[in-house]
Amino acid sequence: MVGRCGIRFDCDRFSLPILLGAAVCLLAIAPVRAASYKVSLDELAHQLTADIAKSDVRSVAVADFLGDNGQKSDLGMYLAEKLSDGFEALPDHAFRFLDRAAMQASKVTAQDLASPDSFRHVGFLWGVAAIVTGVVEVSDQQYLIKACVRRVADGTIVATESQSLPHTRLLDLLSPAGISPEAAHPAFAGASGTGVPICAYCPIPSSSKSRYVQQASVTLQVTISSTGATIKIGVLQDPGYEFLGLAIESVSNWTFKPALKKDGTPTTVVVPIEVTFRIYRT
Repeated sequence: MVGRCGIRFDCDRFSLPILLGAAVCLLAIAPVRAASYKVSLDELAHQLTADIAKSDVRSVAVADFLGDNGQKSDLGMYLAEKLSDGFEALPDHAFRFLDRAAMQASKVTAQDLASPDSFRHVGFLWGVAAIVTGVVEVSDQQYLIKACVRRVADGTIVATESQSLPHTRLLDLLSPAGISPEAAHPAFAGASGTGVPICAYCPIPSSSKSRYVQQASVTLQVTISSTGATIKIGVLQDPGYEFLGLAIESVSNWTFKPALKKDGTPTTVVVPIEVTFRIYRT
């Protein structure tokens, strides 16, 4: 069983309902693995698993991590998925962890966990004994992920661990500023006479998560520079499982023919890109 995906993004021939009022087309491009782009939080998962094993906790959920300002963070969403992947990869954990697809379906945000009462409510909603929350602190040298495991019943701390990651292009793309000053004031692709970018190099990932779903879509908000490079990525829709990470890791390396202004000069634009994973059973 192999998972493949297509992409939807702005072009001239088909209309896209609601999504920034732009147009959309579906491309079928041979899938490629995105392993070389992946970020690993396996070390953090191993540390937390060892701590949880010493407790009576038998079920855990990983909430989206917040930014160091305490606000929702696209980078925090991505890194929370990486931690979930790390838990899943460990063969010896003695607890059940909630897949992030179930969490996305509940519409709960990390900020909903701020008070003790809401923390307990969310824990019972998810059906877990403990929740992993975290903050991503950013410095010139690194990203520092600080994770905390708390019991749902009384809020007591089961474990606190951290892992640092160096600055990489992938992680910086998910930061509020992106990787270029051009990301600060993009135009909307297809609006007010602005053209749309054309895909030049857009390899897409394959997925092996076919035991879970037949189809899932990730929608990203991507800023494309006047030279056609991806310079910032935001998250509009995350279906859970591994799909958000696969989509981000792939799109981070895409290149485009840039969008043009009315006068024909290249310009920086922001455009929604939907990556749809379809599972084919063989």
